[in-house]
Amino acid sequence: MMVSKEDGRCGPSVQRRIGGLQQDNAGLVLRGYLTKYDCSSADINPIGGISKTDLRRFISYAIDTFQLSALTSILSAPPTAELEPLTDGHVSQTDEQDMGMTYDELSVYGKLRKVVKTGPYSMFCKLLLIWRTISPRRVSTEFFVHFNRFKHKAT
Repeated sequence: MMVSKEDGRCGPSVQRRIGGLQQDNAGLVLRGYLTKYDCSSADINPIGGISKTDLRRFISYAIDTFQLSALTSILSAPPTAELEPLTDGHVSQTDEQDMGMTYDELSVYGKLRKVVKTGPYSMFCKLLLIWRTISPRRVSTEFFVHFNRFKHKAT
């Protein structure tokens, strides 16, 4: 567990990986934004199939319903793979900046794949309808190019 020596607070990696629990996201795999063995290396993975968007909603519900204020810092922490060192004590790299899309946008991938059970072509067609303001070429780039570039990580 990573704890700051100055103030005893947990660092970002602990907020992401509390007690060895990690969260996976089908959208991350489809986007190709993952580190080999990162999401799949936890001892226990009870929230493995939950998207970050759904998990954030659940944490927010738990804070409000059960007055679990300790979860507030986890909810407010920017998602980061911690690929770059902190700058003046702040996260200098975020997942959303690296991916070029938000987790809400990414959750569409996961829902289409895991809930609607679409394959690559069906997903592309549905993304065209969902993201009407984005050109088919850009949708193709956002989905197929990123997915194929990093497909080897998922196997």
